[in-house]
Amino acid sequence: MVKKTKLIVFYDSWCPMCTKAKERLERADCNAMIEFETFRNDEIVRKYQLDISQAESRIISIDSVCGVRYEGIYTFREICRRIPGYFAAVPFIQLSILLGLGQTLYDFIARRRTIIPAGACHDQQCKVHQHTKPISDEEDGN
Repeated sequence: MVKKTKLIVFYDSWCPMCTKAKERLERADCNAMIEFETFRNDEIVRKYQLDISQAESRIISIDSVCGVRYEGIYTFREICRRIPGYFAAVPFIQLSILLGLGQTLYDFIARRRTIIPAGACHDQQCKVHQHTKPISDEEDGN
């Protein structure tokens, strides 16, 4: 069954692996059935009432027409249903879900992803610590 409704996918723009996957999927999405939004945007979080801790652990998506939410492997199944070049993966993803392996494998991969908040630091979390006193020649070893 081919889905005809747009899927809104909330990805982690601080994750290089996620960003590369998003770019690859955008190129493959010839029918423009997927809209990508970063959940690192406060406006997006408010607009779609996203739970940040949930979004940080699993990719979330919403069917734009019926409002059904998906997460993790279920989001990947929905993405593959909307991109013709990925249709062949749907039965395998569905089988992995039925066997109870799909979400487990997804969670395993998601826990190991890298997060790089470059240029996106807020509060005091990403402050660069500088030396408060200059290093003298004696301390420097010269």
